[in-house]
Amino acid sequence: MLTVRHLMVVLLAGSIWGMVEALGGGFLYARGIGGASILLSTAGLAVLALARFLTPVAGTSLAVVGVALVYRWLNVGYFPCHLGGIFCFGAVFEILASGLGSARLRRRAYQMLLGGGTGVLAFAVFAGVMTWGVKDAFWAGHMDKVARHLMSGLVVGLAGAGLTPLLAVAGRRLDPRLEKAVRARPLASLGLGAAALLVFWFGL
Repeated sequence: MLTVRHLMVVLLAGSIWGMVEALGGGFLYARGIGGASILLSTAGLAVLALARFLTPVAGTSLAVVGVALVYRWLNVGYFPCHLGGIFCFGAVFEILASGLGSARLRRRAYQMLLGGGTGVLAFAVFAGVMTWGVKDAFWAGHMDKVARHLMSGLVVGLAGAGLTPLLAVAGRRLDPRLEKAVRARPLASLGLGAAALLVFWFGL
């Protein structure tokens, strides 16, 4: 069952991911820094995983993606390739997390599967869609780019397999503290979350 606390986690997580994509992505791509997609995707996976362990409800990860997409679109502009990449990444994470279920995701092996599988599959799905589905000029007929993209997905998958169990532990430790804070000072907690959202959306 979703609560106000869960909703706040979704909004904050999506805003943080969107900000990372907008500011971090702008910095990395403007300077032509190699591995930008690896760094941004790993950061996105970290946000998705922590949010999911704090809000273990089917559909919440896709909601985080929606917030991140709106944030990036409004702050950077409409770039279908980048927005599509974010959506594919979040959608694959949602499918895997919901398919595995909360019970299995209490076990380290399934946490590793979630993180590793998201990295590998999301990059593969995106490359396939852009190359053979959309037939984007940047991808179609350029198998060298597809191969490099798949290798980047493997790197993100390896990082995710190691990172996701750590975020599961962090989520388990943080969840009762958040619950206690919200129960003790609901208005203050809601106000603090709202203030953070205002800073993310209007203060940058």
